[in-house]
Amino acid sequence: MAASNALNIVYNVTSSFVESIPKKERKKYGQFFTSRKTAEFMASLFTIDFSKPQLRLLDAGAGTGLLTTALVEHLRDYTKE
Repeated sequence: MAASNALNIVYNVTSSFVESIPKKERKKYGQFFTSRKTAEFMASLFTIDFSKPQLRLLDAGAGTGLLTTALVEHLRDYTKE
């Protein structure tokens, strides 16, 4: 999967936030962030039924949206094939 501008932006925002707040502080509030590599891997695991009129995704964390963005990129790349 080629990284897109959107995924780069979300990753950079996430990285900036993670670097700006000490781990101890983030842990206190239960703030943990999916790595880019993990988000891309998880997105690649989705089986998409294109016969359905819509796709629903529950991104339980949805902090900066890295997993959701990775899935959108995966969908975009999948439909290009």
